[in-house]
Amino acid sequence: RTVSAAGARGGPRVAGVVGAGIGYVLLVPLAGYAASVGLLMLVTSWLQGRPMDRRSVWVSVAGAALLWALFVWVLRVPYPTGRWVPFA
Repeated sequence: RTVSAAGARGGPRVAGVVGAGIGYVLLVPLAGYAASVGLLMLVTSWLQGRPMDRRSVWVSVAGAALLWALFVWVLRVPYPTGRWVPFA
């Protein structure tokens, strides 16, 4: 059985996503949920091959805002604010 080019890159990509998740967990207490999850979305999409462009940034910002609104306003789950970004 041969390994395709995409399969050969799978290990570093998985390690990158795991590293992004660890970075997210470490960043939440400092930057807060909204900023951290937006950055996590942006980094994860880049690691999956999406170019780092305006569209990726806007999708990450919109996704973070929608998730924050869903959990805080709709489900009434208080999310952590950060020391750096006290409103996020």
